[in-house]
Amino acid sequence: MTRSILIVCDRNGRTSIGHMALSMRSALLASGWDAETLWLRSPKFFPSDEGLPGPALDAAFHQTGFFAYRAGFRRILEERRPDAVLLAQPCLGHLVREVRKALPEARAGVFVHDVFAQTLYPRSPKFALFNRLFVRGTEKADFYLYNSEWTRAQAEAFFGIGDRPHATVGCPISRAFADAPEPMTEGERRNFRERRGMEGFNGLCLTVSLDEERKNLATFAETAALRPRIAFVRIGRPSPKLDARARELGLRNLFGFHGLSDAELRDFYRAADLFVCPSWLEGFGMTPLEALSCGTPAAVARTSALAEIFSEALPTVSPANDATSWASVLDDAVAGLPVVRPDGVSALLERFSPAAFGERLDAAFRRFLS
Repeated sequence: MTRSILIVCDRNGRTSIGHMALSMRSALLASGWDAETLWLRSPKFFPSDEGLPGPALDAAFHQTGFFAYRAGFRRILEERRPDAVLLAQPCLGHLVREVRKALPEARAGVFVHDVFAQTLYPRSPKFALFNRLFVRGTEKADFYLYNSEWTRAQAEAFFGIGDRPHATVGCPISRAFADAPEPMTEGERRNFRERRGMEGFNGLCLTVSLDEERKNLATFAETAALRPRIAFVRIGRPSPKLDARARELGLRNLFGFHGLSDAELRDFYRAADLFVCPSWLEGFGMTPLEALSCGTPAAVARTSALAEIFSEALPTVSPANDATSWASVLDDAVAGLPVVRPDGVSALLERFSPAAFGERLDAAFRRFLS
């Protein structure tokens, strides 16, 4: 008899969490599981995607969904009666209780990508309330998936769950980037920069990030100040702090884009001479992997899970705010010199391929449901 798994995601299919939910569904289906996704939608922040597989529940905000999602969630559980429910991140931990109410026999698990929302703001009343209402239910789950050993150690220390069934499965490269065309030629890169309003620059340095302190965007700006003939591009929602720092430094080579489709983001990866991830804290580091999959060299900070995942393949910068070192790596990349270790990159792309990820996920669920 085929065992069934319901994957619950509170993002759309264009976010990293949404990519993960779709990748897990595909991997489990390929391994013979009956897998389905349930989308908890809050259109104000994550516009709905058309054509995503699986049912959906709507709420104006994810926070109001704490109340609005519950009845619909229990109804879907009772209709489909999955053997396991996987919540895509810890902020969905409050739904563990709803699984217990609707299907006491089902196993409830959480995929933990990081615990930054829980640990970075210990004095914030807002986050204290958020953790109490939404996150703390995570510690009641039956099993856990982790994207890195670094995240596992952090989560076990925070939640006190070291004795629970778990597996570190990593993250799969989304097929939107795993199937990227060949890297652009220098002429194609120059034409791309011109089409995007960056004519006259000698290269492109790219980062993709949220607007959070841990992302270390100040160092990205300071590196741009050291290399004024290179276009520095950040993809993500506008950052007032980054814009203010750019004005202080008098930068004319810092550009921002957001709201891109997967195909547009893929072309930015392919057009870049170097992708950088200067973050102080990352639970995994999906964006450097996506860049590598598109044939673009990458460099990361020697911090958190970035050091664990990438140190055998990529240049790592320490301390993370050493703008001179970032600029030196960029100089080599623009000059066409070797930046990454090819064997290490090949091993990374194989290790986090959809197929290899699917094997780890299949093995984990067979153990969790044995």
